Amino acid sequence: MQKIFNSTRTLDQCAIKNFNLSEDILMENAATELLNNIYLQLNLKCIKKNIIIDKPLILILCGSGDNGGDGYALARKFFKNETVVIFSVLEAKSKMCILQKGRARKSGIKIIEQKEFSKYVKKADVIVDCIFGSGFHGTLPDEIKNIIKFANKTTAIKVACDIPSGMFFNADVTVTMGALKTALFTDEAKEHTGLIVTGNL
Repeated sequence: MQKIFNSTRTLDQCAIKNFNLSEDILMENAATELLNNIYLQLNLKCIKKNIIIDKPLILILCGSGDNGGDGYALARKFFKNETVVIFSVLEAKSKMCILQKGRARKSGIKIIEQKEFSKYVKKADVIVDCIFGSGFHGTLPDEIKNIIKFANKTTAIKVACDIPSGMFFNADVTVTMGALKTALFTDEAKEHTGLIVTGNL
């Protein structure tokens, strides 16, 4: 039987306490889980279509909280045979998101402005949704809906971090962090999650 949780915040705190981890390490582990699943999906696409993608373009959409922090951390983990671009959909606000954005900048990761978004989204081989995580409640602002609509229309591999933002991003794969969440199994979610993978933090 699968264990499903409304929130994994308590699980995160237990991991920090029982394994002497930090919030920083958990975020780095989350980014590694995203990375591994992106490589898997790229390999599967190449095998299925009998193609070679020499230098895939990875576009990461980052929000203002820890979900965005996961995206900034992810950007640093790719090798030099990929082109990695971040679009800061919202300005970093949480402590970890600000820290990870700073690290991404120092690593030389390209962070684009809104006027450049349409150019990169059309060329992307992979789009990663790190805008909002499972803590988001309410309705997506129209501006963010429009950004996600552009992403949804592309043929890129779409990967959601933790949960598809606002249940609006159409993921091929959702890498949910730590444990399965009830929000991933609603009738609405079924149209957006794609394959659900649990990331080990």
